[in-house]
Amino acid sequence: MNQVKAALLQFFKKSVSKLSRTGCLPQEPEEDTFLTMLNEVCREWRTAYNYFNMATGQEQIDLAISMLTTAERKFVLLLREAQLSGYYIPVTLESLQERRGFYA
Repeated sequence: MNQVKAALLQFFKKSVSKLSRTGCLPQEPEEDTFLTMLNEVCREWRTAYNYFNMATGQEQIDLAISMLTTAERKFVLLLREAQLSGYYIPVTLESLQERRGFYA
């Protein structure tokens, strides 16, 4: 998990550096912004998953599916940005076990 956080932090620093040079961001952004954003998306994803499990009516189920899809897309976009920037996020047995625990 620490390797993933380190890789994502490096990606964030590289992205911020590129954006700072173009004038899109101030020169000294917070280092934890990207990880905070990633954690927030993971939290949204878990919340949507829990809401889906508790949904009873058709409208609630539709809303839960929409929430799940949105959170999943946000997460995938963040990871895709990391990949396009040249970062390699290794998959470890530990991360697979964590993912399995996420759905338990």
